[in-house]
Amino acid sequence: MENSHLDYRFSNGLRTVLLENHFSKVVALQCWVNVGSMHETEQEQGMAHLIEHMLFKGTKKRKVGEIAKLVEACGGEINAFTTFESTVFYLTISSEHVDLGVEILADAIQNSIFDQGELDKEKEVIYEEIRRSDDHPGAIVGRKVFASTFAGTPVARPITGTVESVANLSRRAILDFVKKWYVSENMTVVAVGDFDSQKMIQALDKSFGQLEKASPPEFHLPKREPLTEIDVELKKGDYQQQRLEIAFQGPSHRDVESIYLDIAAFALGVGDSCVLNQRLREKEGVAASVGCSSYALSIGGVFELSAIPNNGKFLECVTALAEEVSSFRRGDSEIDIGKAVANLRCNR
Repeated sequence: MENSHLDYRFSNGLRTVLLENHFSKVVALQCWVNVGSMHETEQEQGMAHLIEHMLFKGTKKRKVGEIAKLVEACGGEINAFTTFESTVFYLTISSEHVDLGVEILADAIQNSIFDQGELDKEKEVIYEEIRRSDDHPGAIVGRKVFASTFAGTPVARPITGTVESVANLSRRAILDFVKKWYVSENMTVVAVGDFDSQKMIQALDKSFGQLEKASPPEFHLPKREPLTEIDVELKKGDYQQQRLEIAFQGPSHRDVESIYLDIAAFALGVGDSCVLNQRLREKEGVAASVGCSSYALSIGGVFELSAIPNNGKFLECVTALAEEVSSFRRGDSEIDIGKAVANLRCNR
């Protein structure tokens, strides 16, 4: 059935969300594991991200490199990403090979061997990734924002961990982490594309149904303390451009107000016709680029104004940003909410 939606839970507690769409002969599969850097202890920093790098590096059934070759041979792609709250493994494949795609994804989730030799190699890759981010102005500013707005919580730490913390992660610790968090009641499999929902359920039950019914450890959300004063940080370095971020604490994604902030971010700072772009770039020429974003987690969010000031225009840029936010708060800003909502929908 075209665009039919199904939300189903298997007997072992695994949840699946299916959406049929027969527009093209392609299926996108994702496995969301509800564990990210926020769930790590001090000794586990970087663990979720390291596992993301390792999960497709061989299973009991498939050798190193075999998973990627199989998927690519079917015209597909496979990858993963880690956030503060989730680790997501995804695979896109032609619909004629969808059963193989489901089986490959399930095999990796359940049977990865975390070979020590591959682990050592992948740690080197992550070290380089961390070092590159340490030299990237945007990444540095981003970490500063989260360290300040989420101070005292695990979200203040980088998702990747540090070179030192990753170096101290052992294979034994990885296996313990997987055993603890990669359990049936802590995962959701999402499929969208050209398939029959009932046949997809059968394929998922055959592959993921092998998981024993189990719950993740009890986890208490860390509490973020509200900011009580303006925090200003200045990072000097040998950079070609200045970068500016103004950040405010925002609500959790569970709060309906996070939706309003999403709309506000699009109205203020997304697209050529947005308020900030029209004033700071087009009218006053105080910024080479400018934007606005809203990002929400379960423990709270962050609302950011971003800009690259033109040379010698730093204070003018800050002033213009502050004035536009104040005007927006008072309801004086000339914005088109309908256009912002449409823009938000298109980008989701």
